[in-house]
Amino acid sequence: MIFSYEIPLLLLLLVTAAGAIMVKDLISAVLLLGCYSFFLSLVWAWLGAVDVAFVEAVVGAGLAT
Repeated sequence: MIFSYEIPLLLLLLVTAAGAIMVKDLISAVLLLGCYSFFLSLVWAWLGAVDVAFVEAVVGAGLAT
């Protein structure tokens, strides 16, 4: 049951990271890194580190993007 959330979330994390590296356009790379930070904050929240997830969501997905 836990794999139904874990595997797709980690696959999304890997796809956005690889996409941010491989894309040529700067705006697309920034948007993909924002998505990466959002998915990473979901991983942190899923692991139980809610404070780290909140900081990642605010700084990584919000402020840096």
